[in-house]
Amino acid sequence: MESGTIALHALVAGSVEFDGGTSGDFLNAAVKGMELITVQAQMQMTQNLTARKALVEKRGVNRSSPFAARVQAMKGATLGVSRMGAVSDIFLRYTLKKGGLDPDRDVNIVQIGGAGAIMAALQKGQIDGFFFSAPTGEWTEVQGHGLVLIPAGDIPGFDNAVYTILETRKSYAAQNPDIVARAARALGRANNITLDNPARAKEILQTYWAKVDPRVISLSLDILLPRVLRDGLMTEQGWQAAAQVLKDLGSLKGEVDTREGLYWTNKYLKGM
Repeated sequence: MESGTIALHALVAGSVEFDGGTSGDFLNAAVKGMELITVQAQMQMTQNLTARKALVEKRGVNRSSPFAARVQAMKGATLGVSRMGAVSDIFLRYTLKKGGLDPDRDVNIVQIGGAGAIMAALQKGQIDGFFFSAPTGEWTEVQGHGLVLIPAGDIPGFDNAVYTILETRKSYAAQNPDIVARAARALGRANNITLDNPARAKEILQTYWAKVDPRVISLSLDILLPRVLRDGLMTEQGWQAAAQVLKDLGSLKGEVDTREGLYWTNKYLKGM
């Protein structure tokens, strides 16, 4: 489906039984009373800040530099987002603030469009960076004009926050526990293949994205690998971190009960 919110609405309406969504969309829906539950998680936060290679070389930083130094290297830069208010905009602003920059004064944020337009703008020097999930930044790195400067795991608050998830309706899970368990365990085993045999995971991904340069897939998985959750298991701390990110962004109000059983559960992953 075209967007996470469309898929989420389809799940709530009963048009689909599962949604591979994100913790942000899920929590915002769940706290409003939608009867949803997360039964497996694939990854923690995945978005990365990619910068124009010439800029970071000029400013003397790289992927190993301290987080604050990498953010400060973006001062005065023009940064592209898909559209104002989108995830690429919201999480970019969050990251800049965590590194001590004011998104409204210290950088110039411009609306560009989707991944293709963003990559083209970086290559032409129209923007100095952007904030997207893999493989957008990795593609520019392989092409030689970009660098994934700040992987998601280096961003305070993103380091252990649950992000990509498998969700279903609570009523469906109660009525079809075996189906839910099979779906959750299948994805959990996929997580484990990725962790235990990255080379095989890259081969499988290459068959799905046959036209994508293998170097892009390899680099993307190398950067994402620390974000993959063993067995797809979740923790209360991971959900607390996800909720806190949303609170810091101002998109989630009030307290959220992140104890297991209300919004998420590992019970369908038993027997992995």
